[in-house]
Amino acid sequence: MVTGYIAGVKHDANLRTPPDEEPLDVAFARARASYAAGTGVEHRIVPMWLRTWGKADCRPFGEWLAAWNG
Repeated sequence: MVTGYIAGVKHDANLRTPPDEEPLDVAFARARASYAAGTGVEHRIVPMWLRTWGKADCRPFGEWLAAWNG
């Protein structure tokens, strides 16, 4: 199960989301479209999901992306 793997992954405290002037809701709309098209998701979004690993609210990426509301 994925959660067993996630529990064993060490968190990288130096993982940072690069600053960007674009509002997050715009970036997430583009990420949802890219993910649905199977073309990948930009680096700005993925670290935000990685920070949920090992926490109670951790979900598979697609579920997390669909549910994100800021």
